[in-house]
Amino acid sequence: MTKIITKTWFNNSKGTVGVVLAENEYGQKGFISSIQSTLSEDDDAQTVLDWGSSLSQSQAKGFFGDLVDDDKYGNF
Repeated sequence: MTKIITKTWFNNSKGTVGVVLAENEYGQKGFISSIQSTLSEDDDAQTVLDWGSSLSQSQAKGFFGDLVDDDKYGNF
């Protein structure tokens, strides 16, 4: 089962970009995607997780800092 650890959003006149850090039984991974925002933040985060591009470990650390586990990251 995949658990979303944290998420962040960037909004501008052209839309919304979501960044999500998630974890499953194998490890962690970060994802980023532009989205058509809904009324549900949880649904939007799931969309980023399902359809977003993977972040490198250094990119994920840039967004989420110490929440990124060096030993688990990338084994998703």
